[in-house]
Amino acid sequence: MNPVRVMAKLTEQTPNPGGVGGVPELDVATCAALCARLDRKYYLAARLKWCLDWTVASELEYLLWVHAAGLASHEGWRVPRGRQYLRRMAGLAIAETADPKHWSTQAARCEFIGMDAAAWSRRWRGRYEAIFGMLNDWSATAWYHIRKMQA
Repeated sequence: MNPVRVMAKLTEQTPNPGGVGGVPELDVATCAALCARLDRKYYLAARLKWCLDWTVASELEYLLWVHAAGLASHEGWRVPRGRQYLRRMAGLAIAETADPKHWSTQAARCEFIGMDAAAWSRRWRGRYEAIFGMLNDWSATAWYHIRKMQA
């Protein structure tokens, strides 16, 4: 499922889906100005997490998917033919960034990705955590840069 559609559903129920860690929201113009020299992936991660701007979710999902595929190739992960596990994991990482409580259970994650719990526990949980960590690293790098620019 597309993370933009997921957030549209969640936003109806959750007044502030991206209020992560009590960090104040940034406006998009400020974020753009402060992230001007950063790589696009950091800028998009900052807009998603700190500005709550879901217009960048699709582009960020694509970039995260490409990086996840590179990680999978490097680590030698075997993805079953015809399965979109890496792309769905990229989408799940984006959705979980917005609403960690909703996606904290194994059942919710497995349903989103489209795999059974045994495969998740045995092999894919650690791989997902690597992909999710990649997105968190991008947003943390952007936040560090933003804080440094504001000082």
